[in-house]
Amino acid sequence: MAWALGLGILAAVLSARGALSGLEWRAYDHQLAARAPGVPPRDIIVVMIDDSCLDRLGPWPWPMSRHADLVRRIAGAEPRAIVFDILFFGGTARDLAGRDGSAPLGRAATAPGPTPATSRPVAETPEFADALRDAGNVFLAMCFLQGEHPVELGPYGLRMAELRQPPPELGSAAAGAGAVNVFPERDGVVRSAPLVMDHGGEPIPSLALEVIRRIEPAPDVRIGTTGRRCSVRLGDTSIPLTRAGEMLISYAGGYKVFPWVAYDEVLAGQVSPERFRNRIVLVGFTATGLSDTRPTPLAPACPGVEINAHVMRTILESDFIRPLGAAGNALLALGIALALGLALPRLRPFGALIGAGAVAVLIVVVSVYLFQRAGLWINVVTPALTALAVGLVVAADGYRVSDREKIRTESSLGTLALATRMIAASTSRQPVLDAVREEITQLVGARQTDVYLMDLDGEELVLADGGRDARVRVGGGTLGRVGQEGVPLLTTDATADAALAREVAQAADFAVGPVAFIPLRRQDQVVGVVQVVRRPGEEAFGERDLELLNALSQEAAVALENVELYEKLEGKVEIANRELVKAYSQLALEKDRVEALLENMADAVIMTDTDDRVLYVNPAAERMFRVSGREVEGDPLAEHFDVGGLPAVAESAHDADGELVTGQVVIEEPKRLVLTANAALISDDQGRPVGVVTVLSDVTLLQEMSDMKTEFVSLVSHELRTPLTSVQGFAQTLRSDVEGHFDAATRSEFLEIIESECHRLLTMINELLDASRIEAGRELPMNWGQVSITAIADKLVKLHSASAEAHTFEVDFPADLPTIEADGDRIEQVLTNIISNAIKYSPDGGVVRISGRREDGEVLISVADHGLGMTEAQRGQLFQRYHRLESDASKRIRGTGLGLYLTKGLVEAHRGRIWAESEGPGKGSVFSFALPIQRPGENDAAGGA
Repeated sequence: MAWALGLGILAAVLSARGALSGLEWRAYDHQLAARAPGVPPRDIIVVMIDDSCLDRLGPWPWPMSRHADLVRRIAGAEPRAIVFDILFFGGTARDLAGRDGSAPLGRAATAPGPTPATSRPVAETPEFADALRDAGNVFLAMCFLQGEHPVELGPYGLRMAELRQPPPELGSAAAGAGAVNVFPERDGVVRSAPLVMDHGGEPIPSLALEVIRRIEPAPDVRIGTTGRRCSVRLGDTSIPLTRAGEMLISYAGGYKVFPWVAYDEVLAGQVSPERFRNRIVLVGFTATGLSDTRPTPLAPACPGVEINAHVMRTILESDFIRPLGAAGNALLALGIALALGLALPRLRPFGALIGAGAVAVLIVVVSVYLFQRAGLWINVVTPALTALAVGLVVAADGYRVSDREKIRTESSLGTLALATRMIAASTSRQPVLDAVREEITQLVGARQTDVYLMDLDGEELVLADGGRDARVRVGGGTLGRVGQEGVPLLTTDATADAALAREVAQAADFAVGPVAFIPLRRQDQVVGVVQVVRRPGEEAFGERDLELLNALSQEAAVALENVELYEKLEGKVEIANRELVKAYSQLALEKDRVEALLENMADAVIMTDTDDRVLYVNPAAERMFRVSGREVEGDPLAEHFDVGGLPAVAESAHDADGELVTGQVVIEEPKRLVLTANAALISDDQGRPVGVVTVLSDVTLLQEMSDMKTEFVSLVSHELRTPLTSVQGFAQTLRSDVEGHFDAATRSEFLEIIESECHRLLTMINELLDASRIEAGRELPMNWGQVSITAIADKLVKLHSASAEAHTFEVDFPADLPTIEADGDRIEQVLTNIISNAIKYSPDGGVVRISGRREDGEVLISVADHGLGMTEAQRGQLFQRYHRLESDASKRIRGTGLGLYLTKGLVEAHRGRIWAESEGPGKGSVFSFALPIQRPGENDAAGGA
């Protein structure tokens, strides 16, 4: 009886301290899931702010005017209440009051603290406050912040230190406000929600309770304390609460049982107003990162607004779950323990187990019935485990008594079973020795068993116990003589022989009475001695004990021999295993090398099987075709790679008899790529085809360069043909005038045109030659001298002013701008190209500003225009050969594409640098270059005016 009462008290204490909470909550979750789902609620509808809303309406926070618009649209349908499960923080702390002027149930001051993840600071706006005031039934959320203060229990539930309220202007306009805090259990699952929280000794209602007490016709909500516990009554109904002021949520209907509509759909008028009529409209987050998502017994991830809706539904429908309580569960466990402690000992051991199991099943059935029918939750784990524990203890005690008799009557059978178990117990020496000591000690009722094994030289018996160092010489002492002669020896009292007592004391550190020494034999050779001892006054070893000990010792010797053989075999296996591991490591290394090569190749690799289904795609192919290798594996090649004839190239490799098949693949969207495809058939070791590997190399740049060269040759041919045509035409005209129809002035004009076109032709040829020298890496011929940038700029402005009437030129050079040591013709060529580009790429005219300044031993020259401008990508390609600015506005502007390339080469030939800047298309460009004042390679200081 005492032990049964002790088990009951232990179970009650473990349950009260939460040691069994994991099992209890699992049982509760199963009962809740098996509960009837109930009728889907029609008095609550949820307006959700999901990821799609954020995509369509923009990131959070939103303007308060948008919330005002939502309130007006919903209020027009005459809902019972509009509840914002959103935290609007800001302003200063004030007491909240309802629309009717009544004070809230609790008062609190706003305390500083971290903002919850689902809230965002917002500014108060009169428009939203007016919408709340006009609606008259809008409720806002408050939030407690735990911060660094530990959670304690006050008279009204969980005592919280920091309360965050809505801004005063919104709080005074709302119909009421309540806290939205939810605290999960230890396993992170939300099964209950606080209806009341303690703040400064005053009750603060939850948002759900605040809404219901305001909208019900006569709710008569009363919050008080009973003893040291909080109590809440709705009229004549008392809401069952835990010690922490929390109510168990029924979750009837499961996950997403409530009607859901999207926030933006309500704003757009896509939701019928009738859906909100006479309902509680709950507005909250389901968007990723904004929703306070927590697991519930029926859903692994449930948004907070859904949990709040279940809280309201539970209160509205009085669908309460009443916990039995810690005291009730403790009394139940004690009663079951006492009842079974009296009844089960009368049954046989097996009957006690059956009876305890039946009682446990009955407890489970009754508790499930009460939960389903009456909503009463009993911690079924505690009484059920108590019943099973009492049954196990009773059964164990019965089996202990029967086992004692069984050992005495069936010792021979036990010996045989033990020997078999020892031989098959383990393949290593120490476990066998441990089993020998343990089984012999239990079998013959000894106090301790020790095993001495013969050393390799056969001269000493060594105690096989890693914790002691005991040795006996073979032939010396009682144990040594047994090891030498191989004859068992029994003594009735070791204390009668001082030498024997000292010998036994090497292994046994307590007073020893009867002792038995049993030799271990293997093939007529003694390999050890077993020493078995009892305490003084205990029964001496008899003939029956000796028979059992002899049998066990022989089987122990066989087991040790097997272990020795196994260890030798294990050594050979270990050597073979190491060789296998080494070979596997080498194979894995080669595999890693191949994988690393494929993973890091710049070329795309696609492997298909004999049915042209994708087997492997390397990262380069994933980036090139914008696919995921895992998603396309197993799919037909044409399903994801049907571009530019790629499937045809791969298919043709099947009929190529192992020859390489080459083709060109062009991808137009989203970016034009020109690829060279090489496909080859792959076969296994027996020559059977297993698939095709296709390697695609990106030759887009080479193709573009080829296209640009072709276009360049065509353009240069055209540009060269134009002056040659003029020269040929005017020369033929002069030659054909044999009768002298043209006067001297006309002839002079024709000759001037021929000379000008020849100069133009020579300039183009020189540019081509210079570009060729730059491309070949050869130095340009330079005529060094002192050059005035100001003079060159003035000259070029006068020259271009005559032909560029739509443009205005501004020159801004300081009076003390120094001359530089450079090739004047080359610098004039550089500045000419830049100014010409500024004029050409400003087709609508505008100001071309040429400026310069001295800076750190250099002269910086800039030419700015208000023309077409360029993008960042276009700016990166400006100074490449054959490249021209590609845009709709620049298509009619002709050029060879060598001007800026040559300009950059000329500037760098002077050891200078050149760059371009633009804020974007249509915003003009600024081309700048910097030249050293002193000739590169000279040691004289820069100077000159």
